[in-house]
Amino acid sequence: MLAETRTALADFIKQSGKSQRQISKETGLSTSVISQFLNGSYTGDNKEVARTIRQYLTISKQRLNTVSDTQFCPELR
Repeated sequence: MLAETRTALADFIKQSGKSQRQISKETGLSTSVISQFLNGSYTGDNKEVARTIRQYLTISKQRLNTVSDTQFCPELR
């Protein structure tokens, strides 16, 4: 489960172009925790970090897949 979460996070970073710092701000986890978790060297509660990251990924992927239905009228520009 931890390895899957690490892989999913690494894939999301590549796909979204977000930095570890941005993800840190959005999850409330420190940048060092994100980095160490990705590297497999975090010595804290990995299960809790993985749970937080999975929740974040679920929400963030939904946001990426949401298509804006807003249509702009060129005449107004």
